[in-house]
Amino acid sequence: MKVLQKIWQWPLHVFLLGAFPAVFFYTQNQNELTPGVLVVPIFVTWLGSFTMLSVTSLLTKNWLRAAFITSFLVSLFFLYPHLYGAVGFGKVTLLGVVVTTSKLFNLATLVVVVTGVVLIARLKTNLSDTTRVVNMVAVCMLVVSLLSSGGNADTRTAKEKVRNDLLTEKDFSQGPRAEELPDIYYLIFDRYANETSLASYGFDNTPFLSQLVSEGFSVVHKATGNYPNTTESLASSLNMKYLDGLAGRVGTDSSSVTPLHNSIEDNAVSSFLRQRGYSFYNIGSWWEATRTNRFATKSYVAEQGGLGLDEFSTNLLLHNTPLGKLAARFFPEAYTSHGARFQYQLASLREVAAFTKPKFVFSHMLMPHDPYIYNADCTERSTEAVEGSTYKDNYLQQLACANIQILRLVKDIKATSSRDALIILQSDEGPHAILASRSGSTWLGYPDQTYQEKLRIFSAVFSPDGFALPEGTSPVNTFRYVFNHYFNTDLPILPNKSFVFEREELPYKFVEVTEKVAFPE
Repeated sequence: MKVLQKIWQWPLHVFLLGAFPAVFFYTQNQNELTPGVLVVPIFVTWLGSFTMLSVTSLLTKNWLRAAFITSFLVSLFFLYPHLYGAVGFGKVTLLGVVVTTSKLFNLATLVVVVTGVVLIARLKTNLSDTTRVVNMVAVCMLVVSLLSSGGNADTRTAKEKVRNDLLTEKDFSQGPRAEELPDIYYLIFDRYANETSLASYGFDNTPFLSQLVSEGFSVVHKATGNYPNTTESLASSLNMKYLDGLAGRVGTDSSSVTPLHNSIEDNAVSSFLRQRGYSFYNIGSWWEATRTNRFATKSYVAEQGGLGLDEFSTNLLLHNTPLGKLAARFFPEAYTSHGARFQYQLASLREVAAFTKPKFVFSHMLMPHDPYIYNADCTERSTEAVEGSTYKDNYLQQLACANIQILRLVKDIKATSSRDALIILQSDEGPHAILASRSGSTWLGYPDQTYQEKLRIFSAVFSPDGFALPEGTSPVNTFRYVFNHYFNTDLPILPNKSFVFEREELPYKFVEVTEKVAFPE
């Protein structure tokens, strides 16, 4: 007992508070993750904390006092980006001088750091008693975080998927085979806005769309998405179904996205085409749900590059701490690896195009999705330019670059392929609302423009025989039309509907917003 009492007087809070951000982030996303993802971020945080504790102990000559300073700085380290984001980017005039709010915030942060360290260094309280109290607070924070995750754990539904009986209700075995039909490319450009949204941003996308038309594409000008997030959007479009049935099976109070991820990997479209003789190539993004596919003939996986961190560690350590800005400056490969992955995907698509056997190619590309690394001419966009520009400008610069790359890609596919090709270009969702922003996790109570920016999407099709998607087609019907045209499947066409959620953390509580995003007649 005395040994435990002595241990309890040690500054355990340094390591408990150091582990808390990773544990909290994990519990909020545990249905997509395994506990192993905690190892790297906790190790990095503990290593940094121990180093800081050692240096501060030498300076203060008191390791309990040094521990409080370390815990204070580590906590502020993880809070910084959230507070920075709340302040936002803007400009103010002080004494006739124009100053950015980010510089003011950084100055205020420096003042807080210095003041906090000085106050802790001058603490007159009994440090042993205070250490026990802070240890207890840190333990309670971890326990509460772990207990609150119970509602997120949904192992009962982990194997659920969008069961699709459409293609087993009839015998299509006598239908056309892959050798008689074109290759099929389904290329998703994440957060590519509809032309009407772009026009509202002051960006005319007509030249790009006209160039697509000159290349033989038909553009669905009034395309609307079915869901506002990639997960639900791809689970729906790749299974040609709305997600009501899945919601009924897993429960509308479930927060688990694992069934949706399963549905993206083991989807009806690739299953149908594989049964008809198509090879399936997955050229995925960094996002785990599309990064690889165990049913693919081959998955093309770009190296993480940069610092070599996995998605969880990168989001936690780079996107949620000041390390992200430091990495962008001192480890530019960690910043530009987003572009390197995109270029790898483009190169992989060109490689696959040369294959002579029938193929279905699916690629989910995080463009013009952030991080913003490209200028309009596809030159590298500096971190200073990104930080000094608005979200709208950064987005439009990268979208203009995406246009250049898309045109080059489709020309190369057409020129390289020895077989006819059906090329479907589509976005899974629009950008985060620029003109009518949304805050918090709720999707309810916003002006129509918020839903229009998010749920009006880009869609265009190139076909060797004049096939085109009717105006107004949404992704849930894309492959219904494709299969009816090329495989004589006679699948019913569903009403084109758009849904959001009550809250992000309840991805099966759908609220229809079709009328809000509809295009005027």
